[in-house]
Amino acid sequence: MRYSAFLVFTFLYSIAFGQEYPDSLLKRSQELRASEHYSDLAKNEYQLGKYYYNAYEDSLSVIHFKKSARAAEKISDKRTEALATNFIGSVVSDTGNHEDAIKYYKKAIQLAGENDTLKASFLNNYGLELKAIGDYRSAVSVLYESLELKEKIGASEKSISSGLLNIGLVWDILEDADKAIDYYKKSLHIKRRLKDSLGISRVLSNIAVIAKNRGELEKAVALIYESNSFNQGQGDYMQYYINHTNLGNIFKKKGEDDLFVAHFDSAYFFAKELNNSELLSDIHQNLGTYFYEQRQFDLAVEHLEKAVKLPGDDISIVLLYELHGHLSEAHAALGNHNKAYAHLIESNYFRDSIYSIENQKAIQEVRELYETEKKEKELALKDAALQSTKAEGRRKTIIILSLIASFLILGLLGFIMFRSYKERQRRKIASIEQKLAKSREEIEVLRTGIQAQLNESPNKLNLKITQEDINQYLIDPLTDRELDVLKHIAEGKTNKEIGEAIFVSQNTVKYHLKNVYLKLDVKNRTEAITKADALQVWNRTS
Repeated sequence: MRYSAFLVFTFLYSIAFGQEYPDSLLKRSQELRASEHYSDLAKNEYQLGKYYYNAYEDSLSVIHFKKSARAAEKISDKRTEALATNFIGSVVSDTGNHEDAIKYYKKAIQLAGENDTLKASFLNNYGLELKAIGDYRSAVSVLYESLELKEKIGASEKSISSGLLNIGLVWDILEDADKAIDYYKKSLHIKRRLKDSLGISRVLSNIAVIAKNRGELEKAVALIYESNSFNQGQGDYMQYYINHTNLGNIFKKKGEDDLFVAHFDSAYFFAKELNNSELLSDIHQNLGTYFYEQRQFDLAVEHLEKAVKLPGDDISIVLLYELHGHLSEAHAALGNHNKAYAHLIESNYFRDSIYSIENQKAIQEVRELYETEKKEKELALKDAALQSTKAEGRRKTIIILSLIASFLILGLLGFIMFRSYKERQRRKIASIEQKLAKSREEIEVLRTGIQAQLNESPNKLNLKITQEDINQYLIDPLTDRELDVLKHIAEGKTNKEIGEAIFVSQNTVKYHLKNVYLKLDVKNRTEAITKADALQVWNRTS
């Protein structure tokens, strides 16, 4: 999109002003800067920024957008300054620096002021950045605000449809399927009216995934086929890839293995056209694991070998441990014991790496717990000291009051001494209370740090009984992958975080999660964890 805009923009400019673009703009900027014509300079630098942005010269585009913003600031041209700042956010976002992009978008929103048209656009960008960093609740709130402004100013139906779709996507991530479908359908209604074939295809695909997760498999298949029909002639290979992998997983779930393989073969074609090694690796992992489970070791080896080679350094050590283990067994079954041994060594290496990481985290957790306990003991001692000091103060106060009552002649002197003593006591108690409050703050910070580390740790729970011990309580046993998913939901992870941890898609996580619910005879995550506790599956670390 950026490159197409660049070609059109360059072509039109060359017709109007000749072939010196962007040299003519650079020369004009020098002249405007020398003459201090900041209004024209801001606009000229803005055009240079857009030129380099569309040419994918990100560093140069940022430089010129910043120059435009500075020139606009000098003359209080908030509109141009806001536009340039928003573009800087877009460039920074494209480079993956979402935190800095958020800062630029927030500044652009502030500069937009009462300009609802600019504000609606900037809020949409801000909401998408919040989505990118995983702050989904804030993202949906900001996207709602953007949509309300778009409706207020009478924005185009295409823009409204895009806003509705973005809100639906966030609700989908938050696993509120009803709200997600509601916004998907609103967006789809507009896209059908606009005859936006590519947009219709994508929304239908999203609705199909929700239907699949709900177990409405026939409905999901029909929606995906309809999505593919609208994608014909659009050339969106990524959408084809998504649709075919979803179809493959649906047919695998239905037990129609031939169609599962056929659709993953189609997905492989589109991944290859996209030249995306990550997608290709994911297909090889799925096919390799399938053929391994079917004991078709020759095909399993073919796909698993490619799976471990394609992603390079991006593949997790947990997945490498599993894949090399499968490869070792597959090669052994085929009689190739040299390769079986080599992959067994690789599998053991990654297994040891996993244990090493787990041990380091366990040591760190114990150290943090020790530090917390130490602080708590110090706090208890300070509490006791404070109470003792207060009791002592009360005792001395009674003595002083008794002396005053007994020796009226020395009343005035006693009164002065009493006030002096009380002031010292107050300062002493205040000093102790300040130290106590500081200690409590330190403990709270430490506890927060520990909780953050525990939340980040992918190994909060340690399973101490065997797979057979767990499954003896279930009519339909849990698979290894389903057990992994159950562990991760016990840690409070989202589907996205689980998928990243075990290197599968969110759709695959949802598929395993539904099987866990069925086998444990529960309806949600809380009931699954409670049921697991009742079976005495987990031994939580203290």
